Amino acid sequence: SVDSNGCATESQSTFFGNDSIYVVAPDSNIAQGTSLFVRLYRDSEVIEDAPAITADRDYTNNCINFVFQPTGAAFEVGNYEAQFFVNGNPGPSVVFNVQ
Repeated sequence: SVDSNGCATESQSTFFGNDSIYVVAPDSNIAQGTSLFVRLYRDSEVIEDAPAITADRDYTNNCINFVFQPTGAAFEVGNYEAQFFVNGNPGPSVVFNVQ
């Protein structure tokens, strides 16, 4: 989960199928006009893109978070990766699994 500032309250690398999965970039500096989204992969296959957001002003030392929720069905068991895209370019990623 995230706190009132949008920062993760703890880090996890294992989730259950019915969990909401938060992908967070803490302490981020984002220039006005920067576009961001996160792409979710399961076992190296693209399964979902989070809606893109565009910074309406400069942000300093901010937490940016995206959430993936099991809608209609639970997340399937497997190995996952969530990768940030900044202005269309691949950025950092995190790996985790769903049991």
